[in-house]
Amino acid sequence: MLKSQLFLAALTLSATTAFAQGLPETNGDPANDTIAGAEAGACGSQHYGSISVNGDEDVWAFSVATQSDVTVWTSARGSAGITDTTIDIFDSNGAVITTDDDSGEGLNSLATTNLNPGNYFVNVRGWNGTTTGDYAFDILCQPSSGLATGTPEVEPNDTCSQGTLANCNERHDNVLQVAGDVDFYCMSVISSTNVTFETINTGAGLTDSKIWLYDSTCTEVANDDDGGVGTMSLLTYTLTPGTWYLEVSHWQRNGTGGYGLEITCPAGTPIAGGEVLTDLTGQNAIPSVDLCGGAYNAGATEVEPNDTCATATAANCCDEFFNSLQAAGDVDFYCLSVASSLTVTFETHLDTASANQLTDSKIWLYDSNCVEIDNDDDGGAGLLSKLTTTLSAGTYYLEVSHWQRNGDGDYRLTVDCATVAVPDPGCPGNSGFPLTWSHRLGELARFGSQWTIDATNLPGPTVVFFATNPIAPIELGIIGMP
Repeated sequence: MLKSQLFLAALTLSATTAFAQGLPETNGDPANDTIAGAEAGACGSQHYGSISVNGDEDVWAFSVATQSDVTVWTSARGSAGITDTTIDIFDSNGAVITTDDDSGEGLNSLATTNLNPGNYFVNVRGWNGTTTGDYAFDILCQPSSGLATGTPEVEPNDTCSQGTLANCNERHDNVLQVAGDVDFYCMSVISSTNVTFETINTGAGLTDSKIWLYDSTCTEVANDDDGGVGTMSLLTYTLTPGTWYLEVSHWQRNGTGGYGLEITCPAGTPIAGGEVLTDLTGQNAIPSVDLCGGAYNAGATEVEPNDTCATATAANCCDEFFNSLQAAGDVDFYCLSVASSLTVTFETHLDTASANQLTDSKIWLYDSNCVEIDNDDDGGAGLLSKLTTTLSAGTYYLEVSHWQRNGDGDYRLTVDCATVAVPDPGCPGNSGFPLTWSHRLGELARFGSQWTIDATNLPGPTVVFFATNPIAPIELGIIGMP
């Protein structure tokens, strides 16, 4: 269950897991078919049960502490979800307050009413007593004049790209801090929504405002100067699915002062989010790390003969050797063992302290069986050699010689090592299929409510981290395999 966008939480999941928080049907049939046997419900909770046979009804009890706008809706739950419901809201005496058939998702139900403090009941039933299946239903209660507290502004927030995150049914109390300051807000909706933006004179300095509304490209689509109380602003606009921006300023963009901004949407407005994700971060690449950084250790002095893999001089990562091809046709072998995959660079250099320099070299790389796997002639400076390759754990041999194996001379050899870069895996799941998560089939995710998220293709066990912006309370409960 998520009450907002997600905040830092971690849990261990199996290959297919549901995140949820809710109240299950416990009294069962036929006890919960009447008010006397009503299941325990609550504002702000998701409830789930089953209309198991034709004519079955489930009654749930809830209460409101203050006068509230109450929205109740049903959703099909899972692959065996009910697809057509009717809901009734009763007062404490069992009198019907309101009934709804098909105002929700598809043929499911959504009812909104204003209730005084007291005890109430919701009756969930299949349409005309002829539909069955599993359901979830939510009760959303908002004080009649109450709005959630919005994200505090962080300056600079003077452009669309810097906009403060905003949601339906929030109030923001912020400040135009200097003359010419403006405040931008960013809001997303997933269905056409009639949204009202209103600035409030809070007595904190701003008494004459203006607001501008921009589309996802930051192109102005509407504005209002004095549509609110006094010389404050009020703008109502139907937002289509996507991202929108709102600018709040002094009416001439040259004043200062504190103000309130209220953003209101119809009760039960669908929340933005809920799309299936196929790549959670896109930022999981691990860069290569240079293990030497240009600093070398003195390598072992060669001992002739070292002309074969069997007689090779021992070498390690970050070693530097000053050795010699002592006569025409002489070659020098080195033996390197690595414990894990590394990117290794072998390079020959001029021995600047020698009067008999090897100026044209060639190097050969061999596996543990002394079978050639690579070579380089002139990849280094001038006619010298440089070979970079990725080696898996194991033993390898390097041969250094004149390019035609018939010359002599002194040389310097360096062995550089680095960890192997790991590209972003894109969060692959079991069997390489993308990790996905989405709202439970048929459920509606709405501001202030609870819902279920299904994660699939998780390689188990897996630790998943969630984050919210803004920081907000979050409850997560595991209900097992759906």
